[in-house]
Amino acid sequence: MNYPQYLNQKLTLSFVFCMLIVCCSLAPLYGQFTNGQNADQVIGQPDLTSNTANNGGVSASSLNTLVHNAAVDLANNKIYVADRGNNRVLRYVYPFVGNQPAAEAVFGQPDFTSNTGGVSASIMRGPSKVTVDADGRLWVVDAINNRILRFDNAAGKANGAAADGVLGQPDFTSSTANNGGISASTMNIPFSVCPGAGGRIWVSDYENNRILRFDNAAGKANGAAADGVLGQPDFTSSTANNGGISASTMNIPFSVCPGAGGRIWVSDYENNRILRFDNAAGKANGAAADGVLGQPNFTSAIDNNGGISASSMDLPVGTFVDGISNLYVIDGSNTRVLIFQNAAAKTNGGAADFVLGQSDFTSITTGSTANKFNLNFGNAGDNIFVDVCNNKLWIGDSANSRILGFTASSSLGNNASCSAATVAQAPIPTMSQWGLLIFGLVIMNLSIFFVQRRVLI
Repeated sequence: MNYPQYLNQKLTLSFVFCMLIVCCSLAPLYGQFTNGQNADQVIGQPDLTSNTANNGGVSASSLNTLVHNAAVDLANNKIYVADRGNNRVLRYVYPFVGNQPAAEAVFGQPDFTSNTGGVSASIMRGPSKVTVDADGRLWVVDAINNRILRFDNAAGKANGAAADGVLGQPDFTSSTANNGGISASTMNIPFSVCPGAGGRIWVSDYENNRILRFDNAAGKANGAAADGVLGQPDFTSSTANNGGISASTMNIPFSVCPGAGGRIWVSDYENNRILRFDNAAGKANGAAADGVLGQPNFTSAIDNNGGISASSMDLPVGTFVDGISNLYVIDGSNTRVLIFQNAAAKTNGGAADFVLGQSDFTSITTGSTANKFNLNFGNAGDNIFVDVCNNKLWIGDSANSRILGFTASSSLGNNASCSAATVAQAPIPTMSQWGLLIFGLVIMNLSIFFVQRRVLI
């Protein structure tokens, strides 16, 4: 026998075998999240267990109980928070170290200690959602004023800066005239805005039970009409579908967010479900959804009211899709966040893969700890944002007056605008993951030892 050749073959086979073990040991790194995972950062509170000191507080580092969501501007290293109860939007330097950072600028108020609501180009009343588009524009849902405000070059604006554009109202001083308005250019308690491809934005027009599409939104004049509608057959229908349950109707849509390939996802709050519209911008007004989660089909709704499982929801309020097509859903009444991996590939009523805020898919508890929420879904609805550069998930936890940050254990997607200053280090393996890795290496060494021993014998 050619012992050197024999040894080489055995060592090669052992190496391949052990590399498989090591890869399996590292597999948990690519699970992204674990059920009941702890948050590791917080905005609005000094630590991950405080929730009362700043309730209703108004300062550069505190948030009111109706805090909503965060949106990260990766290109300019900023993060924005909609502080609804204080009638303002805060801007922070991002990323930040530690907890409870102080904001560097405020919109909707002249300073960090004012919180009076109103209606003008520089005053807001109940902002519920913020988002930043690819060009650094900040879009704010000024919910009680029934309008969407646009701030160009938001990263460079000073405290109390005026908005540069408005949709839903003809000008910056109109508000109450359009309460309950139903047309292509009016809104009735909008709750969410998100940017789509080609300068498009999508708006959830909550009380009108519809989603509005504005193409080339930044180029539109103040008060311009929407270009498309989903959830209603036309721009003048509204009340007929209250409580409607089908593939083309909605009942209080809280949130809308974009996905890959021109897809959008809508949280259909009262119907306890999430609707998926593929190639949404190409659909005709009132078109049917292409998929549903939270319900087994498009005509079920009441059966799962109060349902608590991996495939049911109770009053979902917020949605977001990351760079690898994971869908995140704030399941309001169940005080949890559901995570659906590769959500568009799931069949109707498909089960979630992970849960945050609860230890499993059948528990309902609240709290103010690193792994619990106290979601104020009844008053406002919380929302969610994923920073793909830092693999960070930001969740609005309203009744605890905070925004929680959760770090994923693997990539949540690539983003061309990630800068060296923005990108964080790769996640550090947990102790259990290190243990599995060490176990794999030990097995590899033992294999080599026994091969060598056999050759020598």
